[in-house]
Amino acid sequence: MIKQAEVKAFELRDQGTFIPVLCVHARVLHIEEPDRYLVRRGGWGADQEFVYMININDSRCQYDPFKWRSEPYLTAHLYIREHWDELQGGEVIDAEFLRGERPEPKTSERLEEPLLDDIPPYSDRCFLFGPSADEHIDFINRAKRQKGP
Repeated sequence: MIKQAEVKAFELRDQGTFIPVLCVHARVLHIEEPDRYLVRRGGWGADQEFVYMININDSRCQYDPFKWRSEPYLTAHLYIREHWDELQGGEVIDAEFLRGERPEPKTSERLEEPLLDDIPPYSDRCFLFGPSADEHIDFINRAKRQKGP
């Protein structure tokens, strides 16, 4: 179904904002049944291309730039979609610069403030400090028993 897909990460910047995003550019070509039915029900046409933009921090994602409820996302998503082939992964997408509010784009925080290697990634911290999957399941089962039929 999806014949070509490419993934790039970008540093979305705006006034006082740093948002790491992951973008997936894909082309949907020559869809056969039953995939065709499902894709059409989702609002897609045949031979279409799109860019999904995913906020790595909170997993919000959109393929339609105009569905973002935040101006920096809209500006960045439109720019990424229009300039996909020119962009390299890891580049800064400065929404302020794109809107003409800055004379030059910001530099990457990666160059200004390197990540400390002794801080575990967010996903590891969740497992270190949050309840385990078994604890979640036990909590749900206890709640069901207390609620009754």
